[in-house]
Amino acid sequence: GKATFTPVVSIEGWTYGEDANTPVVTNNLGGGAETFSYSVAGTNNFTATVPSNAGNYTVKATIAESDNYQSAEATADFTISKAVFTPTVTLQGWAFGAEPNSPVVTGNISNGQVTFTYKAAGSTEFAAAVPTAAGTHTVKATIAATDNYESAEATATFSIGKATFTPVVSIEGWTYGE
Repeated sequence: GKATFTPVVSIEGWTYGEDANTPVVTNNLGGGAETFSYSVAGTNNFTATVPSNAGNYTVKATIAESDNYQSAEATADFTISKAVFTPTVTLQGWAFGAEPNSPVVTGNISNGQVTFTYKAAGSTEFAAAVPTAAGTHTVKATIAATDNYESAEATATFSIGKATFTPVVSIEGWTYGE
């Protein structure tokens, strides 16, 4: 009868957005053709489609029967990690008493939800309230994690300038000697 063997498959994980790594089979004693299928880890729904989203997966190597060996299978787990990114935030300052400007985030390739917090110079605590006092402030944009991207933050410094005003002076005249 045909001999049996125990192949081993391995695959190194990668980061979302990178090219997929190729599985490697060792101990293919019969030299049978190797085919690979993939499933979400913990499930048994294997397909030929190489996964691309971040998550935990299993690869299955199926070795075809050869002249002297039976067919065989091997599995290995791997992870596609969430990608990291570096956004930026900008905020144009304004004068005290004027309508605040809105922060602008660029580089949010994850399309994660953005929240803004603020702190005054010298403070260590960020708060949701937009500052109103004249001075130097920092805005922090926090971008929530998504299925394929880690969360990210960016900060920028801006100023609220002192307001200008135009005073008016008046004086009532009088008569000489008064």
